[in-house]
Amino acid sequence: MPRRAFALACLLALTGCDELLQALGGDQYLGGPPVDAEVGPADVAGEWQLTGSGRMFDCSDDAYETDALRIDAAPLRVAQDGAALTVPNPPAVPGGAFAFRDGLVTGSRVRFVTEEVLPDGDKLTLEFQGVLDSLGRVAGTFEGSGPRSCASEGRFSVEIR
Repeated sequence: MPRRAFALACLLALTGCDELLQALGGDQYLGGPPVDAEVGPADVAGEWQLTGSGRMFDCSDDAYETDALRIDAAPLRVAQDGAALTVPNPPAVPGGAFAFRDGLVTGSRVRFVTEEVLPDGDKLTLEFQGVLDSLGRVAGTFEGSGPRSCASEGRFSVEIR
């Protein structure tokens, strides 16, 4: 199965993704090392440069719909305590707010949520799920909601310095 089809299958059936992943041969399919929670969480602390691309759709305002969604976040200083990830000093958003939450590392799998409150009070929430590779890069998929009731999906990567 091509990687794009696999990513789409995971996005469409997130609850069954683990079973699908195992049926395809585990996390080696994604190009990362096998996930083994018994060895403990991978160390992903440091300065993160988050980038990604995808699409926004089903918006209440058609002006927000796009197939060219780009993520190019300000560097995030991510702290790690065991399996938990936090951003103690989130970047400032002029007229709004930014939050990094629910960060978790299980073996080489990384999951986190970002939430940005925009100046008009609307919110953009994105949930990221990826795998740490041997080069210190996390890559995977995201899905989200907002602003203007939009749904979003795409792929992302994090370079860790």
